[in-house]
Amino acid sequence: EISEWKEFTGQFEAADYVEIRARVSGYLKSIHFEDGKLVKKGELLFVIEPEPFELALQQAKAQLADALAKQELAKVQLKRTAELAKKNFAAASTYDQRVAELRSAEAAVEIAKAAVDTAKLNLDYTRLTAPVSGRVSRHEVSVGNLIIGGSGAPSANSTLLTTIVTLDPINIVFDVSE
Repeated sequence: EISEWKEFTGQFEAADYVEIRARVSGYLKSIHFEDGKLVKKGELLFVIEPEPFELALQQAKAQLADALAKQELAKVQLKRTAELAKKNFAAASTYDQRVAELRSAEAAVEIAKAAVDTAKLNLDYTRLTAPVSGRVSRHEVSVGNLIIGGSGAPSANSTLLTTIVTLDPINIVFDVSE
């Protein structure tokens, strides 16, 4: 019996490789891992200074409260004008104006709600957690440095903080000559 076999040089490669980049900009406040250690999915890795984002959230909530107050005033004025218009004490153009003011106030409330949601999301992005379990590399930035964040595709401007590679499963890659 003859068995044919060949030897090839292979290289281990992680099945998943993740670059950890910030979605928001700010100063790095703390690092919560040791270089080269194993991390679990969801484990806290970095904290970017949250105070500016907390203030932005407070401002957005205040703008929402202002928009809600204006919406309430617009409702009351519309109701009052509608009653006056029924008795011919208010012009139709005044009623139409009150309707438009209410619609504008309702739109301002929606804009303010979106601003609150955005501010909450940005505040959440100040805490960077591990998206996968695996081995974390070294931290590329030290505490106190300015982190440039960005959403969407990674760009040359966003700061690479560290990388994580998975250990289970793992692939072996080798080249076979033709």
